[in-house]
Amino acid sequence: MKVKKRLFLIITAVVMLAMVLNAAPVLANTPEPEKQVQFTEDQKKVLADLYKEIFELRKTVVDKYVEYGAMSKETAEKVKSWMDEHYQRMEERGFQPMEHRHHHGHKKVKEGEHQQ
Repeated sequence: MKVKKRLFLIITAVVMLAMVLNAAPVLANTPEPEKQVQFTEDQKKVLADLYKEIFELRKTVVDKYVEYGAMSKETAEKVKSWMDEHYQRMEERGFQPMEHRHHHGHKKVKEGEHQQ
């Protein structure tokens, strides 16, 4: 009995050690959360102007998709509406950068295929 108990304890210890060693690189590579800074009104205006310009260019691309027949007008309006809502949320957050979210589970699309 003592041999079985000792063997069980050794195996358990080895498994736990392997788990800890396996988790160490993950814990070491975990980035610290970004600091939030308080932007001045001038900095917020610069960021607002840049984001407005970016969204206007993106909307121009969406309009070109409609013109070329790659997107319906209804879809284009939804996309542009989402852009407007996204800008409003950014403005409400004071243009603070969003924390990066990991997107696990997305399928990789093979070349020539379309993701649905």
